[in-house]
Amino acid sequence: MTLGTKDKYYSKLKDKRQLKHTEFLQKSGTEIDPAAELEFTSGASNTSIESVDSNCSEFQASCSNQTVENDITETEVENGTFVQPQLTKNFVKDIALTGVARNISSRNLLHLCTDLVVSTGGNVNDFSLSQSTIQQAKKREVSEKSKKYKEEVKNSAAAARFPIVAHFDGKIMMDITEGKKSKRDRFAVLVNIDGDLKLLGIPAMEHGSGEMQFNTLVSLLEEYDLCEQVKGLCFDTTATNTGRHSGTIVRFSQSQKSIMLQLACRRHIYELHIKHFWEQLYTGKTTAPKNMMFKRFEANWNHLKAGIDMSRLNRFKLETVKGTFLERKVSETVEF
Repeated sequence: MTLGTKDKYYSKLKDKRQLKHTEFLQKSGTEIDPAAELEFTSGASNTSIESVDSNCSEFQASCSNQTVENDITETEVENGTFVQPQLTKNFVKDIALTGVARNISSRNLLHLCTDLVVSTGGNVNDFSLSQSTIQQAKKREVSEKSKKYKEEVKNSAAAARFPIVAHFDGKIMMDITEGKKSKRDRFAVLVNIDGDLKLLGIPAMEHGSGEMQFNTLVSLLEEYDLCEQVKGLCFDTTATNTGRHSGTIVRFSQSQKSIMLQLACRRHIYELHIKHFWEQLYTGKTTAPKNMMFKRFEANWNHLKAGIDMSRLNRFKLETVKGTFLERKVSETVEF
């Protein structure tokens, strides 16, 4: 008989607790009735759900008549400080969402649940524990949570006092599909409902074109019944968003037959000012996604900052441009 790593762990755990329990019974003068040793065979490794369920069933069968005692001391019993934990029959349902949020696989969550049952003195055979059961519980809990969240967003939108503003942005992210890593476009969409931000989703896209972003945006807003209530869009100033003919903003405005309030990201606007200045001063236009001069400046900034005397920097003084075009522009910028 060959014991796998997990089987050896449970065997050692059982022996350790049985020894402590026996010592406790000897001290208390109680007749000793030791439980039988745990014996089960660990089959060959197989990643399929059917194989895992089969192995789990064998483990449950071997534990059906076993009772694992907690590490209880005499002092804890006499003082009444020991509390016997109670697990509900469907306790897997209560921790399924935690497994999803913490990215715990169904297999690892199965081991954790089994450990929890054993450590609390329970019988594994009294619970429905298998990889497929945990996987189904995850899907069911996520689906129910999604429905509740969707209703919450719809109710908030129905009671909104102000028009809704949609925030969106695309990002190329590393994705893992069937064990293979690849880069995929993701599109995050949020809505601002009376100052409260709600995330609608971060779906994957085939590519990050203006048309694809528009279709994804409309699909998510229609799923939450928010299309007609959106009157403003918050976005960065990339061409896929701001293009005059095929940008996401133009397409969405045309589909709604309404002019949208456009809230362009101020940080990206400042970046464009620096970009245009740099093109005129040094290199001209570039097709590279990043300017290497800026990257080197960023990498060495901490060393450069140490030698800068902030008190000697030339600062803009408003009084020097009184009554000029610059004063008016400064005032407009501050008010904005």
